[in-house]
Amino acid sequence: MISQEARDLFAANVKAMTAGDAAHLASQVLPDDVSRLKDIAYVNDGDAAHLLDIYTPADAEEGAALPVIVDFHGGGLYYGNKENNECRDMLLARQGFAVVNTNYRLVPAVSFPAQLADAMAVLDWVRDHGAEYGLDAERVCVTGDSAGGALTMLTLAIENSAEAAAAFGIDEPSGIGFAGAAPVCGVY
Repeated sequence: MISQEARDLFAANVKAMTAGDAAHLASQVLPDDVSRLKDIAYVNDGDAAHLLDIYTPADAEEGAALPVIVDFHGGGLYYGNKENNECRDMLLARQGFAVVNTNYRLVPAVSFPAQLADAMAVLDWVRDHGAEYGLDAERVCVTGDSAGGALTMLTLAIENSAEAAAAFGIDEPSGIGFAGAAPVCGVY
């Protein structure tokens, strides 16, 4: 159980981080040569934390399966959303990738490892539904910044170790064989 004092601290930090991000988010110019599919549910429970966006080059060949970058935003597991990485991920899509930009549930609404369960649900969704959106689930790179970098490293551990999966309560990894990973996190 999270104390009210801790909840108040989270709320104050979220307010400060939101204010700090406002200027750079407002000044971003999103590329117009990238297609965007917004707010696709990867878990069908109506929770906005279970939505993802897909960005692809606007000139991508119809029916061609693109290599995938799955991105988890940062924010200490208590702040942020996929919109924080939208411009950067769209710029990556310009380079010939399908970028899956995800939300996940945050503290204090949930506690860790709920965020990790969400990250694994995203991978399951890519495996099960990616082809419908032109995603090549055989060529997946996973990335994230800060807390998203930590989620990246933990998903890699779970996908490659039954012991790690069991330790985090994951019954069955997605089975995606990652083509690469680019975690950006001070811890790693």
